[in-house]
Amino acid sequence: MSASRFNLPRRVVFSLIAAVLILVLLVWIYALILPDPAAVAPTHPASTAEASAEPEIRSIMFMSNRDGDWDIYVMTLADQSVTNLTNNDTADGMGSFSADGGAISFLSSRNGQLEAFNMNADGGDQFQVANDLRTIMSILTSGRLNWDFHLSTTGQTAFVSLRDLNLEIYGQNGDTETNLTQNGAIDWFPAWSADGTRLAFGSDRTGDQEVYVMDADGTNLTQLSGDNPAYDVLPVWVDDGRVLFMSEREVAFAGGEIGLYLVNPDDPQPVRVTDDDVLTIAPELDGATAIYMSNADGDWDIYRRDGATVINLTDNDTDDLFPTWKPSS
Repeated sequence: MSASRFNLPRRVVFSLIAAVLILVLLVWIYALILPDPAAVAPTHPASTAEASAEPEIRSIMFMSNRDGDWDIYVMTLADQSVTNLTNNDTADGMGSFSADGGAISFLSSRNGQLEAFNMNADGGDQFQVANDLRTIMSILTSGRLNWDFHLSTTGQTAFVSLRDLNLEIYGQNGDTETNLTQNGAIDWFPAWSADGTRLAFGSDRTGDQEVYVMDADGTNLTQLSGDNPAYDVLPVWVDDGRVLFMSEREVAFAGGEIGLYLVNPDDPQPVRVTDDDVLTIAPELDGATAIYMSNADGDWDIYRRDGATVINLTDNDTDDLFPTWKPSS
């Protein structure tokens, strides 16, 4: 076969070269006007997270009667998932975290009367707290002497300490810590007033649990709950300056009921909360984020506030009460 049979006319060769040049020119022009692929690619969720604030890792604890009796729950704020830590048929509530967030003290009626218990932060190893070897060894070996931290709007902190093997309420302002209660009684459940000038708390200094208020420096002590043998505990401040607390004086802490009472610190005459009382409780602060409880929609719910943004975290028809922050580990 002769090679000459593959020779092309010169005009055909020029035509092919021109066609190739035109094709290259068109591709170059198209590349110039084509949008940048990175500019039109869908944003990956990871990219959004990296560009925004740090992911939410905080949790809160609260008590609820959503299962028909009072139990202690924790909520992970990132997805608002809820875990029942005391899943039983008796009443458990009024929890407090240790300073490291690894343990929870709480009150329970599982033995027929309201008593103090302890558990791990995941609900494990629940046992009654008493003046016995197990309790003392648990305190000493774990190093969990400080509990129940609460930040005021003025930057002060109140907490409960077992550092002398007796529950006392301490105030912390900067690096200075001060024992505010200084007695041999059980003093616990501190709560700041909205302006940070006063602390309400519970104590058994008269022989049974009662609610008190004092100035932020521990002076001007006043008993708020009156003189009765019932269990009065867990005061929190209402946004109008009154104090709300839990009491067994009319309703035992059992099943799904609870007795809540209001008192004016300047004229201590406790009255029971009724369905007509619309109340919002002073917030628990963690930086710029606040959590609080309110019954403005007909039942007690827990709310989160970040600036002007408010979210109902427990939007249901049952009661969710006494939220508190889990300390960052």
